[in-house]
Amino acid sequence: GGVRWFHSGGIFSALSKTTPELVIEGMKAAKAAGAITSFDLNFRAKLWQISGGLETAQATLRRVCEHVDVLVGNEEDLQKGLGLKGQDVEVHGKLDPTAFFGMMEEVASKLPNVKAVATTLREVHSTNRHSWSAVLWLEGRTYQAKTMELDVIDRIGGGDGFASGLFYGLLTGKDPQTALNLGWAHGALLTTYPGDTTMATIKEVEAVAAEADDQHDCERDDGEHAGHGQVAGHGEGMNTRHHAEGQQAQHVGEQDEHEQREDVGNVALPFRPDIRCKHVVDEEHDAFDHHGGRKR
Repeated sequence: GGVRWFHSGGIFSALSKTTPELVIEGMKAAKAAGAITSFDLNFRAKLWQISGGLETAQATLRRVCEHVDVLVGNEEDLQKGLGLKGQDVEVHGKLDPTAFFGMMEEVASKLPNVKAVATTLREVHSTNRHSWSAVLWLEGRTYQAKTMELDVIDRIGGGDGFASGLFYGLLTGKDPQTALNLGWAHGALLTTYPGDTTMATIKEVEAVAAEADDQHDCERDDGEHAGHGQVAGHGEGMNTRHHAEGQQAQHVGEQDEHEQREDVGNVALPFRPDIRCKHVVDEEHDAFDHHGGRKR
């Protein structure tokens, strides 16, 4: 019972002189209680300009990150938000993780308390057509989700959806690749809903995440544009919601209706084996929220 994961971010920290102090206070309390702490850098230059400029931003965010276990942010966030130096590497497009992974040695050196860093990779072809992937560095090892094509309804919240799916995977004892895939899937699904609040159930997210483990081609429609909810290969796509519902249908009747709640017991976090979390999943009714928990 109790709080197992504390999350905050750079936007909240930029709002005033007192908000980052509140984040630090909360993280200290969370760590004292044995919880994991995470932080989404979400560097916003205009917000920080109001709050003191780049130098203030970097000094503030570095202080916050001294208390962080899991960091969310891309190479630009790391460079501008924390003042870390990127490597001079050749990259091949916005989906190439080389620059991101190239910064992890600097992260490990300057922020030894940070055990994991993750971010989404997105290439925007148009307002409603994006290529989507995600990457994770965890204690010196690197992981990458595959690339898929999204038909986007509303891109706002996709990054938060990724973070919450990743945190959920880590909290429930999934291996790092599976946890990354859950974040990748939830972020993708969230872009197919209007607004920045998820409507995805755990089963739907797991069904899409399973596609990341499939080494074969995804099931395709007959080549027509799939429309709302499509997570697709170029021009051919798969309707994510219909696919998720189909995956669920395979299990209808396999579980007794009185056994919908699954107690998965005590699970150890991959980077904090000293912490074991009691976790209960209600697969029928639970839905993700944006910050690692679930909401009814």
